[in-house]
Amino acid sequence: MFPALVLSFLLLSSVAGNTEVDALMALKTKLFDPNNVLQSWDGSLNDPCTWFHVSCNNNNKLVSIDLGKANLAGGELVPELGKLEYLQNLSCRRLSQNKLSGNIPAELGNLPNLDTLELHMNNLGGPIPSQLGNLQKLQTMRLNLNKLTGNVPQSFANLNSLTFLDLTSNALSGTIHLDHGAFLKFTCASFVYGNPGGQVMFHVRFCFWLLTVNRPSLSQINFRSVFFASPSPSPRMSFANNRLIFASTHRYTQILQRFHIISIREPRSKDI
Repeated sequence: MFPALVLSFLLLSSVAGNTEVDALMALKTKLFDPNNVLQSWDGSLNDPCTWFHVSCNNNNKLVSIDLGKANLAGGELVPELGKLEYLQNLSCRRLSQNKLSGNIPAELGNLPNLDTLELHMNNLGGPIPSQLGNLQKLQTMRLNLNKLTGNVPQSFANLNSLTFLDLTSNALSGTIHLDHGAFLKFTCASFVYGNPGGQVMFHVRFCFWLLTVNRPSLSQINFRSVFFASPSPSPRMSFANNRLIFASTHRYTQILQRFHIISIREPRSKDI
């Protein structure tokens, strides 16, 4: 009985290890690697923890894929990445030359431990998968500077752990209600920096934002790279932190004059 249990354990461990290897090899086949920086990704090895641009935890589980400085020439993400159940960080930012293209795989929403998703500065297109709203541990999501289209998923309201979201420089539109969550920065055509405690509703209409905010600990609104249509809406925001900052250029003077600060209080320790 005991040898059988040991054999079963070894088989299960082998399957788990192969799942990680298979996912990485599937990704490798879709990446353009003219400099052979992924040479260490060898499908004949069952331990990807020794490969470059990946990291493992103390239990030899794959927890990070960081291709941000791999000097690749583009490629596509693959659905097999959604099988990496221990993955915490997926970073494919600033790929040179052609950059990443294709769509964001919906399977990324199956990663229960993912806390960082950085896919900015690529050529990713299509809609944002609503399945990303399943990432309950996600803290940072950067999808800015891509070619994403469609609506921001309503499922983002379920991202309770999110503290940084950047969706700027895409072709996104729509309405979303955020009844809870902890955003430090929220952007599509604007930046919102703080630690919210209330409800947020935003509307994106092509070249301007209508942002309605009620967040007790909001600390900063920062507009950048935004071209507002005329006439533009007049958002009302309730601020509770005297560190409020408007960062703008002459291009945004008119719209910023239409903001109404309703209330500002001294920051509390929980706001810091």
